[in-house]
Amino acid sequence: MATIDRDILTIVEPTIEVDEVFVEDEESEEAEQESSPENNNQTMSQQSYEGGVYPMVQIGSNKIMQEDLDDMELNLTGLIPTAKFTISDTSDKFTKEYPLDGVVVSLYLRPRPIEEYRPIRIDFDIQKISSTPPVPGTEEDEAQPPTYTFICIMKIPLMHADVIQGFEAGNSFDHLTECAEGLGLGFASNEESTDDSMPRIIAQQGRDEFIHQTTLSAYKDDESFFDTYIDLQYYLCFVNVNKQFSEDDEMETVKGVSQVNTELQVNSEPDAEGGFDASLRLSNGQDVAGSDMAITSFNLVNNSGDIWMSNGYSREIKYLNLNENNNDGEDGGLETFMITPLNTPGAEENKIPLRGRADEDTWQDNNKIKYLGKQSSEEFENVHSNYMFAIANNLGNTDEINKMVLDVELETVNWSLYKYQRIPVIIYSEGEMNNKSQENRDSQLGEDIQPQAAKDEAGDETKYDGPSQQVKSEFLSGYYLISEIVYKYNKEDGKITQALKLLRREWPIPAKNKDN
Repeated sequence: MATIDRDILTIVEPTIEVDEVFVEDEESEEAEQESSPENNNQTMSQQSYEGGVYPMVQIGSNKIMQEDLDDMELNLTGLIPTAKFTISDTSDKFTKEYPLDGVVVSLYLRPRPIEEYRPIRIDFDIQKISSTPPVPGTEEDEAQPPTYTFICIMKIPLMHADVIQGFEAGNSFDHLTECAEGLGLGFASNEESTDDSMPRIIAQQGRDEFIHQTTLSAYKDDESFFDTYIDLQYYLCFVNVNKQFSEDDEMETVKGVSQVNTELQVNSEPDAEGGFDASLRLSNGQDVAGSDMAITSFNLVNNSGDIWMSNGYSREIKYLNLNENNNDGEDGGLETFMITPLNTPGAEENKIPLRGRADEDTWQDNNKIKYLGKQSSEEFENVHSNYMFAIANNLGNTDEINKMVLDVELETVNWSLYKYQRIPVIIYSEGEMNNKSQENRDSQLGEDIQPQAAKDEAGDETKYDGPSQQVKSEFLSGYYLISEIVYKYNKEDGKITQALKLLRREWPIPAKNKDN
């Protein structure tokens, strides 16, 4: 199981209220069809189908039918979740009752198995609506109804209102907790406190700006950097990101779901809703095919050049210290220090940081110089003593972990995943597998999750040439942090899927370099 140090634990429960929506709780023809003998699944209620197989969306009092919902994208990338909905208006509801300012878009998603995960219920403010006109039919093509695209952001009352609010001396952890409670949000963190006590003020700005600025200057110690986001359950999550990086090898047992019919399942019997206990990992291997751990596509993105050209490999930070006891010095109070991005302890044994060529040290001279302004922490007590350092440290390390990004698409939604979770990823390529490669694969999978042999209709084992023909990529496989999550629905596909942005700070030494 995940260590307590990396767990993002609840501190305060949310109190925010969402609009009441109506979700059917009756069996439907679609549910009966899904439970047919062909796919060997249990009968699902309409409640399970609505929100489980497709998103339940309601705009004002207008509930969107499944056939009218063209696509959905629920995005957890920034501070506040956003969403996009594209809807075909087959019954001219929006023509008769166009959504005006203040109309709420309600979303309901039903994770499976429902006993393990809380339903997702979010209200959104509409930021923008665009539309396409109807297309008349011809002899060759059917008429097309008008479509409406809704760009939305999670509804958090007073989040964006400019206010003037003071916070008495306290640390960033305390002030973010207080801010969350004032908005009706919950609060969760992998920390218990920070070492950055100072008075803070929301000075004619929104609380979203206050959260951003407080996070940017948050400080615990020189080995920490922070990020803040709001999750799908209305928790403001304050995360010490550096804590999530580790060289410890561990796998977490979770309740998984098999969404598609497959004989290549883990050695565990599914429960009533298709759930099974399995070691949490993501893979494109046949051992997880059809489950919520299955990767359908992946793409490696290298942003290293852009980042080091902008930030340098290190930053020389300067600021003017206005404290009285520093003004008489040789530099007249000018403070200077160097910030080099953090490394993961133990990674140097078999991995390399992204700092130029592995066999060269010219990166040490490829630096940037940044003047941050003035600081007074002792005499006026307006900022904490590490204020300038924290800003540079948080910014630099956040950019550093985004140098190399692995984008993956999953077969279906894995509801156990969350932002800044550390998770093992096993990537295979096609080719002949030697004995050593097979040993490496088997050691990664574990005895309890070995693939089963495929069987024909009579139940007899057939020749199985799945994972045995797959070679594990030593470079791409390993532990990653989840930094972004996107939930997707497309009417053509008829299911909810998931896209992830995965980060590593250090990477394995390429095979060619190992030989040299």
